[in-house]
Amino acid sequence: MYVAVGMITGFVISVMKRGIYAGSRHSAVGIIIPVGILFILFIAKAIGGGDIKLLSAAGSFIGTDVGFIIIYSFVAGGILSFIYLIRLLMKSVTSRNKNSNQNNGEALDIHCICKAKIHFSLAILLGTVCYLWLKM
Repeated sequence: MYVAVGMITGFVISVMKRGIYAGSRHSAVGIIIPVGILFILFIAKAIGGGDIKLLSAAGSFIGTDVGFIIIYSFVAGGILSFIYLIRLLMKSVTSRNKNSNQNNGEALDIHCICKAKIHFSLAILLGTVCYLWLKM
């Protein structure tokens, strides 16, 4: 529901800023681009539908530059995933050193790392902030 409010707000602001024709086209293209680009990742279950809707809401404000937000979001998601992985590995080393007698020094289960997921909405936020910061 909040994403729909964001899309409508972005649409209205674009129309007020650019006029009815240019603003509605600008906003509509910004909404369609994330759906078109990320639909394959959604089918492959690599990204959720909510993430696509959130990027579409950002696109309703930004317009055709939403592609930059997508790129920045994936870079931010990679950095966040790397930090999360390092944190898991450090936790594994710490717990292995504490309990070396209990689990015979076994490392963190690789299945735990492979199935770990991050919330991509934080990466979308960071990507949007990065875009706006670079646009200034």
